[in-house]
Amino acid sequence: MVYIKTVGKLVTGVLSLDEKLCKILSILKSYFSGGGLYDNNGSFKNGKWIELSDSFYCYSQVTYQGEYKNCKKVGIWVILGKIQGVNQEKGGGEYDDQLDCVNSLRNGLWIELSDEFDELSQIIYKGEYKHGKKIGVWDEINFKKNEKCGQLNYEN
Repeated sequence: MVYIKTVGKLVTGVLSLDEKLCKILSILKSYFSGGGLYDNNGSFKNGKWIELSDSFYCYSQVTYQGEYKNCKKVGIWVILGKIQGVNQEKGGGEYDDQLDCVNSLRNGLWIELSDEFDELSQIIYKGEYKHGKKIGVWDEINFKKNEKCGQLNYEN
């Protein structure tokens, strides 16, 4: 059982179970941005983290899982999408913290989800990063049907 207190306008009416779940997830999203550990001072992310996508809601439950070191993303990060109640690995790639002394940069092969990724639209992009910039040809793939939809070309 979950108790959620909201501050705001009281709305009357009957909501379906899906609508109630959406409302609960929207409220939770505004309070939580993922989970993990901070350094001893409580200032910087450190260690393993799970982060919610910016467009996280009931029909698009995308999370990013990986590790922070000295407040920078490092190593392999996995992108998960919850489809029909099951978390499935949909993409990810590697961060190289040696390329930039301030930020981590995506490097090598990456599989990314579209901003509109949800149960109905499961478009992913597969391509390569070099020093944090997309390079070459990126394939646009319908993950659900496992078929190529198109290509994007990035200058080197």
